[in-house]
Amino acid sequence: MPLIALLIVLSNGVWWVLLPYYNAFFVATVFHGLQYLVIVALFHAKDQMALPGNEHGLVAHSLRFYAMSLALAYGLFYCLPMGYRLAGFGVTESMFLVVTVINLHHFIVDAFIWRVARDSKNRRIVEASTPVAAPSPTV
Repeated sequence: MPLIALLIVLSNGVWWVLLPYYNAFFVATVFHGLQYLVIVALFHAKDQMALPGNEHGLVAHSLRFYAMSLALAYGLFYCLPMGYRLAGFGVTESMFLVVTVINLHHFIVDAFIWRVARDSKNRRIVEASTPVAAPSPTV
């Protein structure tokens, strides 16, 4: 396992030791989201710069991505709960529906981040690990 993986686990563990558990949970959640935003922004900017007729640089594509992310966050955290309330759901049900939508969004973002192209390092990692068959249950 690469040393960077151990470093990530240890740095995440520091939050749980140095901060009260509620603050650690909040900090871990925020930094996890920021980590995803940085990774996806880099993928997005790289993909956009490779398009024919591209006239913008890395910074312009990254700023546009973050502006779109901010608009999506406004829609998810402010407009969507109000929409559910207008549809007749209570506050609790609205919040559960928002959490569901956010988890679906997280699933889509994971698929984007961990896409496995033929020349990707991720493909080599996936292909290197061969699944082991579970033993047959004995009765």
